[in-house]
Amino acid sequence: MSKIYAVMEMVGNFAHTLEEFEDRDLASEFVMNKAMDDAREVFEEGTHFEEVQEEFEEELENALSYYSIDEWEV
Repeated sequence: MSKIYAVMEMVGNFAHTLEEFEDRDLASEFVMNKAMDDAREVFEEGTHFEEVQEEFEEELENALSYYSIDEWEV
């Protein structure tokens, strides 16, 4: 029996599957990349993230809260 790691995104009271991976590390990397993109979208284009590091970290933490990784047996 193998495992699938499904990246889930919360939308309201529901979660939907974004991607499925056979490796948890790949799923984790996908979540981090997705959350980083979401956090960057909050700021204006051309923002130097070193200058707004604390605010960026808050946005990243918020973005990460919308994603989870479910482990499914297949």
